[in-house]
Amino acid sequence: MIAELRKFINDTYNSTRYKNALLYLSENAGGLPKFKISETPVFISQNLLNSLKEVSNYIIDEIKKDSFIALTNAAIPAKKRVCGEESHPNFLAIDYAICENEKGELIPRLIELQGFPSVFAYQYFLSEAYASAYEIPKNLTPFFSDLDIDSYIKLFEKTVLGDYSADEVILLEIYPTQQKTEIDFIITQKIIGIKTVCVTQLRAEDKTLYYLLNGKKIIVKRIYNRLILEELTPQQLSEISISLDFDYDIEWATHPNHFYRISKFLMPFLNHRLIPKSYFADQIPSHILDFGNYILKPLFAFAGQGVKLNITVKDIREINDKQDWIIQEKVKYAGAIKMPEEAIKCEIRLMYLWPDENENPTLAINMCRLSNTRFMNVGQNAVHKWVGSSIGFIKTDN
Repeated sequence: MIAELRKFINDTYNSTRYKNALLYLSENAGGLPKFKISETPVFISQNLLNSLKEVSNYIIDEIKKDSFIALTNAAIPAKKRVCGEESHPNFLAIDYAICENEKGELIPRLIELQGFPSVFAYQYFLSEAYASAYEIPKNLTPFFSDLDIDSYIKLFEKTVLGDYSADEVILLEIYPTQQKTEIDFIITQKIIGIKTVCVTQLRAEDKTLYYLLNGKKIIVKRIYNRLILEELTPQQLSEISISLDFDYDIEWATHPNHFYRISKFLMPFLNHRLIPKSYFADQIPSHILDFGNYILKPLFAFAGQGVKLNITVKDIREINDKQDWIIQEKVKYAGAIKMPEEAIKCEIRLMYLWPDENENPTLAINMCRLSNTRFMNVGQNAVHKWVGSSIGFIKTDN
């Protein structure tokens, strides 16, 4: 997206550089991720970044409104509502398709958003792997808001730990070693020292949560939550001994209710020139007759699960729980990343950290997904060159 930097990577790329990036990750992060890493980083122009920030700032203003809680109460299923909700999420992840306007300029279009952690630890290590192997110029950074490596880690640590020490905080997941994002859990422990605990290992005494480590009872004061209640299977639920309303003496980073509030559920309420029109499937306006211009999405699913790209009236009619689905205007991805063989499509996720006491979130780092197919899920692009998980760099003033 920054032409001279794209040319630099294209001209200097070879398979050894890519292998060295993977080697850096393997040696410094404890292994490789369970998903494809792209052969190329992304370079985000200032104009595109300004547009990305414009949309995200609008969304954040909507989240901060006094009416937000009442507006999104209906998003939380009654049996999934968790006690002790904080005033704001500690993490935001906002996903954009990179498209073209009528002038041929690259612009973002909102795809999804989540009040839930992303791979904040892994992305920092991925940027280091690219920078080392590809000799990326020193005036480029993956960080925003004038952060550098040290201040980024400090802000991440502050957001996760709150006022507690690392031994009082856990990263919570279900079967963490089976998750595709396990590498992020490993790096999180490496850089801030918290343990990863499976929810099936938690026990409760009255209002106190704990787990056993080498036979010793470890009290949990705060949870860095990576557990998605919506995705627990009946088998998994049967193995959990604590109450999932979590009415215990704990704090959250971030609270599970935010997963529902800040999600695709919010999109029909947003109105911005760079946000595709969206409607709940049970509230589709009568003037919409051509569903070919829309896609159908379940509200609470990640990684493209359940999405239907070519829908008809019949598809809508056959949905029983229409309130849990939206239709969303299709966007046309641009071939934004000009590689030697072809132009690659790109999504950019802006990732925000929002410590408990801060009035506003801080735009901290990003994640990119690259694809040469209609699917942007990195797990569906494993066999192709140039595609997969990546990160964007921006120019600094230095």
